[in-house]
Amino acid sequence: MKVNFDTKVKDFQGNDLKDNGKELVIKDIVCRYLYLCGDGFTADEKYEAYKLMQKILLSTDKVEIEDKESILIKKACEKFLSAGAYGQIVDLLKG
Repeated sequence: MKVNFDTKVKDFQGNDLKDNGKELVIKDIVCRYLYLCGDGFTADEKYEAYKLMQKILLSTDKVEIEDKESILIKKACEKFLSAGAYGQIVDLLKG
């Protein structure tokens, strides 16, 4: 599936979330947590997360994501994100 990670993150009222005045996009959040994943990940999963982070980070358009990559993104983000932010990522990955 092709995913547009340049989607803005919303708060519970539907407003764009900002960090230090800059609008947050899912691309930045996903890449941050793919980069930081550690506990509970095998060495192979960590390397796959790194490669996926590079693929998403360097993209300028929609990114082709396989099912196993979608699972890796969800696993990397689930520990760190609130239900609201995590739900937006899951919805984006579902299309």
